[in-house]
Amino acid sequence: MPTDVEPKAGFVFYPGAHVSPDAYLASLAPLVSQAGIAVYVPRMPLGFAVFDPSAANGVVAGHPNIDRWFVGGHSLGGVMACRYASKHRSRVEGLVLFASYCEADVTPNVPTLSVTGSADTVLNRKKYAARRRNLPANATVVEIQGMNHSEFGSYTGQRGDQPAPIGYRTAHDRLADVIVPWTENRLTQPPSLRIREPYLTTKNRHLVHEIRAGYFARGRAG
Repeated sequence: MPTDVEPKAGFVFYPGAHVSPDAYLASLAPLVSQAGIAVYVPRMPLGFAVFDPSAANGVVAGHPNIDRWFVGGHSLGGVMACRYASKHRSRVEGLVLFASYCEADVTPNVPTLSVTGSADTVLNRKKYAARRRNLPANATVVEIQGMNHSEFGSYTGQRGDQPAPIGYRTAHDRLADVIVPWTENRLTQPPSLRIREPYLTTKNRHLVHEIRAGYFARGRAG
């Protein structure tokens, strides 16, 4: 975000396996430009969020001026974001899942948005359907017509992904039409009554990519 603008909230987004953080610039930029939310995408060890499911801790600790936080992720990144939300319910304002689901033994119990694409041939539909029960009963579940797995970001070469009938720009516009109103609506609600968790810091600070109104600012969390 522009440095002279105070963000309304922060959003830590866990990338999919082996997907570069900057692949999500176009798909997440509307949260910055339209909703006023600061977005941070950690670079995961070896490209897998499973090796650092608590990556959000360093981001939150590094931005004490932001007191409302969303977490989310794409594919495997979403699975780890769900794990994080379930363990930090007093900190998380909402959970956003792109082509993802929660593990069998994980129940986030926070406001949740789950978005899939109708042309996604990578998402395991059986697991997705089975794990739907892990989400809160009032979770918002949306399927975007014509969107495939890779179009939640901007990259190619995803194994098992088939060409989509819509292009990246159309997919991202449709995605923005879902995630921007949902997060804005959440921010109109009073913050959940919660005990403030101490921010956890680690010696190994995470390289984080921050989306600022159309470009990535690279820096370290904390």
